Amino acid sequence: MNTVILNSSILYLTRSMGYGGVEKVVLQLSDYFKNEFKKVVVCSLGGNYERELNELGVKHYKIGDFENKSLVNIIRIIFQLYKIINVEKITLVHSQHRMGTFYAKILSILTGVKVIHTAHVLQENRKWLAKYILRNINIVAVSNGVENNLLNYFNVKAKAIIVIYNGVTNESFEYREIRELKKCKAEGYFLVGTICRLAEEKGIKYFIEAALELLKTDAKVKYVIVGDGDLKENIINIIEENNLKGMFIILGFRKDVLNIINQLDLVILPSLREGLPLLPMEVFSQKKTIIATNIEGTNEVVTNNVDGLLVEPRNSKQLADAIYHLYSNSLELNNLGENAYNTYCEKFKLENVMGKYKNYYEKILNNKF
Repeated sequence: MNTVILNSSILYLTRSMGYGGVEKVVLQLSDYFKNEFKKVVVCSLGGNYERELNELGVKHYKIGDFENKSLVNIIRIIFQLYKIINVEKITLVHSQHRMGTFYAKILSILTGVKVIHTAHVLQENRKWLAKYILRNINIVAVSNGVENNLLNYFNVKAKAIIVIYNGVTNESFEYREIRELKKCKAEGYFLVGTICRLAEEKGIKYFIEAALELLKTDAKVKYVIVGDGDLKENIINIIEENNLKGMFIILGFRKDVLNIINQLDLVILPSLREGLPLLPMEVFSQKKTIIATNIEGTNEVVTNNVDGLLVEPRNSKQLADAIYHLYSNSLELNNLGENAYNTYCEKFKLENVMGKYKNYYEKILNNKF
C-alpha cells in the first residue's frame, strides 16, 4: 500500500448525491478508496446516495447548492468547505463539478490542498468562466471526446489532462421478476427498453418516434422506459397523444438497473449528448446488446457491429430499422452480447479503472503530474 495515499485524506466534491451517473461515480470512488486513503469525505447538498455512503462508513457533509450563485451562498460554501478541510485534515480535493472546482481553487490558496477536476460531459457554455476555473489545474476527462472539448473549446493545455474512462462493477444482484415485464414475455413480446434520466439531452422522444415507425412492421415489441426527471409528464403525454399507451411500460426510477437489463431483450440509449455513459457498460457486463447514438463519448464505448449498433442521433427511422434488424436476427443479437461482455472485461471493469485512479492520485500527491 502506497504510504503517500495511506497518509492522505481525500474530499470528493459534487453538487448532489441524488441518483445519477456522476453521483454513482463518486459512490464508486468512495467505496474503493475508503480502504486506501487515511480518510474519505464527500461534500454535496445531499440526496439518495447519502444512505449508501453511510453504509460504507464514508462521512458526508451537506453544503450549499452550487447552482445558487448569490454572493451570500458563495461565501457560505467557502466557509463551510474551509472548516471541513481543516477539521478533516484534507490533503486532496477531487471535484466533479465546475463550480465545485471554482470553490476548490479558492480553498487551495487558503489551505494548500491539491485539486483535481473531473470533466464528465462536453460543454459549450460560460466559456470565459470555465477557462478561468480550468486554468492551471489537474483534470481528468472521462473520454477522448471530453478531452478534445477541453483542448479545442476551452484551450486547456494537453499536459494538464489525463483520460480515465468510467467503469462499472459486474456486481451480483437479486434477480426479481418485474410483473409487467414477465406478463409481456409470457405473451411473446420482444422487450426493448431505455434506462436514463428523463431529460431533453437523452433523446427519449426519438425512442417514442421509433416505436411509431415499428407499428408499420410485423414486430411484436413492447417498450420500457425506466427513469425519472423533468420530462416525465411530457413523455407520458407524447405516448398518449400517439395512442401508444398500450405499447409502453413506464417503470419510473429504479435502483435495480442490472436486474432490469437482464429482463430486456434489447437496450436503447438515444442520447443527443454524453460524456461517457455508464449504461452501455452495465449492458455489456450482463452480455446484453445495446443500440446507441453515434455521438462523442458513447462511440468510445460502443463499436458499431462489434459489441452493439450505432445510429445517428435524432434519426428515429434509423433507430427503428436497427431495432427491427435485431428483432429479426436473434443470432446476431446474441453474438453482439457476447462481444459486448469481452469489451467490458477489456476496458470497463471497475477494478482496472480504480487502479488508474490510484496511480494518478499517487502522482498528484507526489507532485509528479
